[in-house]
Amino acid sequence: MPGLTPNRALIADQDLVTRHLLQRVLERDGHSVMVATDGLEALELCKTHRPQLIISSWNLSSLDGPALCSKLRDDPDLRDVFFLICTSHQGTEARIRALESGANDVVIKPISCQELTARIRTGLRLAKRPDLTEFNCKDREHRTCPGFYETKAFYEIAEHEFNCCRRYEHALSVWVMTIDNLQDSNSGVGQDSIELILHQVVKILKENQRNSDVIGLLPDNKLSVVMPSTDLHNAFGKAGAIRQLISQHTFTEDRSKPLHVTASFGIGCLLESHSDFGTLLNEAQSALNSAQDAGGNRCVASQ
Repeated sequence: MPGLTPNRALIADQDLVTRHLLQRVLERDGHSVMVATDGLEALELCKTHRPQLIISSWNLSSLDGPALCSKLRDDPDLRDVFFLICTSHQGTEARIRALESGANDVVIKPISCQELTARIRTGLRLAKRPDLTEFNCKDREHRTCPGFYETKAFYEIAEHEFNCCRRYEHALSVWVMTIDNLQDSNSGVGQDSIELILHQVVKILKENQRNSDVIGLLPDNKLSVVMPSTDLHNAFGKAGAIRQLISQHTFTEDRSKPLHVTASFGIGCLLESHSDFGTLLNEAQSALNSAQDAGGNRCVASQ
């Protein structure tokens, strides 16, 4: 299967002045640039020329920016393209729709050329990192399950989301969760069963989270989920729903007896006092400690 074409970029925008501005910015940064004036034209150019980067206006005829992004994410040959949406929509709902369509980033108009260049360079650098590829987890029978990010990659992606949400004053929430008593030596749960449980929990998360949410593996078999444009109330409610799904799930494997487990969640939300993603994650971890100290199988929000 042919890959994406390095340093090839596509601009999709109906406005001539904006197209020329973006083209100058990208060409100065070493990109070979194509242009499209509507969504269907952009889609055809992507299929033919396979650009590595797409900058799309929200407002396009035939297919708007989020719809174009969704179609590319559904194409196995184009799903890894770096997709940035430019919009004049300031509200949280617009950012949520853009991220749920699969966009990597959202830039608010009027566009700052310096900021745009920095965010493109950061996004493409992350995309090229081999350790930022989602894990394709396998159990001992080599059956694949949905992926997550290992710790180092997760921190870098989460920091990027943290900075974007703080820049545009959007909400951001994070969970830290653990399977209760999984590390207890008296639990009778072996390493193979621990891996099975984690993989099936990740599958539950992927089936019930948005495309824009980021799942990462932390030390001691803990999982974390970063949820852009999600306030504390909604994050807490979602954690409660996932906790219930886990407690009702029967974890099985061929020739193994069924397992039932419970989970505890600590939830934190972006505040002005948070200097970086690490401080937010620490608050969620403290909330998780409180949940475990209270007996587990519960959700606790940071104070």
